[in-house]
This record gives sequence, C-alpha cells and structure tokens, in this order.
Amino acid sequence: MSLLSSRAYSLLVTIRVLFAFLGHGYIHPDEYFQNGEVIAGAIFQWHHLRTWEWDSAFPCRSILPPFLTTGPPLALLNAAFAGNTSSRMVFLAERLSSLVLSFVLDICVAQLVPLARAKALLLLASSHVLMTFQVRPFSNSLEANLVAAALAVLGHMLSHRRGDATVNRTSFSAQASMLAVILVIGSMTRITFVAFALPVALQALFLSLQLAKISGRFSLVRWIKSVTVPLCVGFVALYGAVALDSVYFLGSLGRQVFTPYNNLLYNISADNLAKHGLHPRWLHVAVNLPMMVGPGLVIYGLLAAKRVLTASWLDTTKHQPSSQLVVNRTCIWTIGLSLAVLSLQPHQESRFLAPLLVPFVVLVANSGYLNEANRLFWISWIVGNVFMSLLFGVLHQGGVVRSLFHLNSLISLRATPGNYGIVYWKTYMPPWHLLGVPEHEIQSGRVFVTDLSGRSSDEAQEFLLSLPGHHSETTTLYLVTPEFAMQSLAPSIERCFKTDRRVYPHLDLDHISESVEAGWPTCFALGVYKADLDCVAS
Repeated sequence: MSLLSSRAYSLLVTIRVLFAFLGHGYIHPDEYFQNGEVIAGAIFQWHHLRTWEWDSAFPCRSILPPFLTTGPPLALLNAAFAGNTSSRMVFLAERLSSLVLSFVLDICVAQLVPLARAKALLLLASSHVLMTFQVRPFSNSLEANLVAAALAVLGHMLSHRRGDATVNRTSFSAQASMLAVILVIGSMTRITFVAFALPVALQALFLSLQLAKISGRFSLVRWIKSVTVPLCVGFVALYGAVALDSVYFLGSLGRQVFTPYNNLLYNISADNLAKHGLHPRWLHVAVNLPMMVGPGLVIYGLLAAKRVLTASWLDTTKHQPSSQLVVNRTCIWTIGLSLAVLSLQPHQESRFLAPLLVPFVVLVANSGYLNEANRLFWISWIVGNVFMSLLFGVLHQGGVVRSLFHLNSLISLRATPGNYGIVYWKTYMPPWHLLGVPEHEIQSGRVFVTDLSGRSSDEAQEFLLSLPGHHSETTTLYLVTPEFAMQSLAPSIERCFKTDRRVYPHLDLDHISESVEAGWPTCFALGVYKADLDCVAS
C-alpha cells in the first residue's frame, strides 16, 4: 500500500471511529433490541424491553450472538464501575464492540484480494455500510462479519493446495474446524446465514474430497479421517449453543430449544411477516442491493461475474483452477444464492443484504475492474456513501439516544424529588436500557415509562389528560417528541409543557410531510418537555 493510500485508509478508519462513538443516528430498533437491550438489562438489572423474539414460550433468537459480542464489554464495564455505570458508558461499550468487529471485514478483504488490495480496502472502508451498520450491534452486522470470515478461511484453505490437488491433512482439519464453528455461530445468529454460507460450505466439501484422493483415486477411509475432527468440532459448538439457549430461556437442560428452527417457522408464516411489513419480491434486487452495495459496484459486479464465469467455461485444461478463481466463483454463488433465497420472502429490508458488500468488493477487485473504474464511478461512490453515512449515522432518529442520555442524567442526579414519568411519542422505540433505570424502580412505581409510538394527536392528548388522575403531585413528567408533533397538540395542552431540551439533529422519515410543514429548524428537532401536571389537570 502506497503512502497516499495508507493515509487515505487511516483517514477513513478515523472517520469510522467517529461515526461509531459520535454517530447517534438510529437506523432500526433491531440494532438495540436484538442485542444490547437484553444483555444490558440482564447484567445491570436495568429496565429493558424483551421483544417477541425473546419470548421464552417460543424463542426465535439465540442469546449466543449478544453473549459473544456486547456481553463481554458490558460485563467488564459492570465489574469496573459497579453501581456507577451511566447509560452513555453502556452505549459506548456496545459501539466499541461493534467497531472492533467491523475490522474483521478489512482483514478478510486484505486476505482475499492479493493484487488490488489497497484499492479494495479503500473501497470497503469508504462504504456507508462500514460507517453505520457495521459499527452497530445489528445481527446483520455480525452475519456480515461471519460471511467474510468464512470466505477468508476458504481462501486460506485453497492457498495451501498442492499441485496434485491435495491439501495438507492437518492444515485442512484445523481450517475446516474453524469454518465449522463459523457456520454454527452464523446459523445461530440469523437463519439467512445458511444462504450466504452454503457455497463456501460446498466448496470446503469439494476440497475434502480432493484431499481423499491417493494417486488420483478416491479413498473413503481417508475422506472420513479428514472430516471427522471438523464435524465433531461443529457438533460440539452446535450443542453448546443449544445448551446455552436452553438454560437461558427454559432454565435447564431438561428441555432443549433450537432457536433457528423457531425463527424459520415464524418467518414462513405470511401472517407473521405482515406484522413487520410486506414488500414486493423485487425490492432486494432493484432497490436494496444498489442502496447497500452501491449502483456502480453492482454494475461492476455483474461485469466481473461475466468475466469470471466466461474464463471458467473457456478453460478446457484439466489443471485445477487457481485459488483466486475459486474464491471469485464462490463469491458469485454467494451473491446469487443469497439474493434468490432472500427475495422469496415478502419482508425485505436493506440491512438484510449487508453481508454482500465483501463478496462484491472481492469479486470486483480480483477481476481487475476496480483498476479500470473511471472517475464517474468514484464520484458517484463518494457522494452516495457520504450521503448515506450522514443520513443513517447522524440524522435519522438522531435525537432518541441522546434524549435518553439526558433523562438518565436527570433521574440519576434526582434533579427533582419524587417520582418520574417518561413518555415517548412519534419516535422509534426507545431502547430503555439506555435510560439506565433499575428494574426495581419501575416495579415500585418510582419511575414509569411509556412509548406512545405513532399514535394520533387525539390519542396522545387523551393519554396525557389521564396522567394527573393516576400520579401524585410529586411526579415529574417528561414528554419526548419531535417539535412538529408538539405543535399538533391542542393549545390548552401544549401550554402545559415547557421545553427542557432541544436535541438536534433529529430527522423523522416516517413523518416526513409533517416535518416539512413545520419548517426549519423545527423539522430537525426532538424536544424533551417537562409537564406541569396541575396545568394538564385543569
């Protein structure tokens, strides 16, 4: 890597760190509720919300991924600052864990792209996926790390092949065992991981068959010996994951729960998917793939796939294909198979395709198209990724997390004696663990929290008017809502709320028309309002 490339990459890494720790944009509730919410609640005994996926009666998500990712830093934080941990510290610990894991993608691309490595790393590091999704504890982000790791292990296995198409048995056993563990963790993370990783697994199986050849003839005994250790490691890892889930959800190993199977059953139900939103089946290919990977990289990926497959078909020699060619073909099958499988589902979100970034970068870089990329590609790449990084990393629902930090400081300092009430309205689901309130204070009524979600102004007013009759005069009530929503309340209600803090920027794309009507700068403000309950009662 040249000095200029090295400096550019270092700058991009610095920007990634800043987005990780200072980017308070809130992409989707799953970035908290599939990971940090349950782990922080358990470790710190804070109030938290267990969503449908964590229902012990029918658990659909394994505790293993949170246990391996945000679990260790939060446990260390609790040990170091027992009883004095703020919600901001928890947030930073969660982001630190995801930030560190994001470099798995960099390492894997560096291993998989031997020639155009510098440009490949710059392309990867400048993607908004690295700046936003990968520095958040999404299950999709961990899935992307594991897909990249699986490809890197496969590339390492291929690089150790000998000229007679055999592989060192000890080396293969160790690498295949590592791949088996990755496949288990990936499958426990998201059921869709199977579609991303199946081409890698099949290629590893083919390598094991090559290893079993003696003087060109297949030996069943030798093949069994080569796959016995990896299979045993995989089964042990799988049993350990199932045992962990069984103890977590059921309290013992008497009955065992297999969360990926439950997740599959849930997601093949059209009624269940309808609760989360139904989309046209072309959405992934036509919209989400260009959004996540970039339209230019998608085009170059198609050209690269044509070049790689054409080279494979025209090669009539009996020599084994190069390691790079096998990796490229595996990337093609990974992209094609995962897109086909995920497009069968009518619920399609852009983050589901985050694991495809690395296969696209590797394929385009290894095929030579990255060196051929023109100025138009790089300009569109930079502009598109800067826009998406700012949108998702800073602006989108950007006030929710910081409002929780503010309320945490107010409640922790007991700025006002008595009880506290926290109401959120017309925001994303607040991740309650970042409020940092002990569960016993919720149970005792010392603090009560409510999420009115996207209820209408009339419904919100009805709820607010009911509060004085249910809470004492010593209760301090805070309403957190976008400023445009506050303006929609009746004047007799609105005058009872005084602005405690305005949080900028906060962009609500779910109510974009209302935001635009409110005008500048109201459209970018989330308000924390302190209520006068006597005024509300009157």
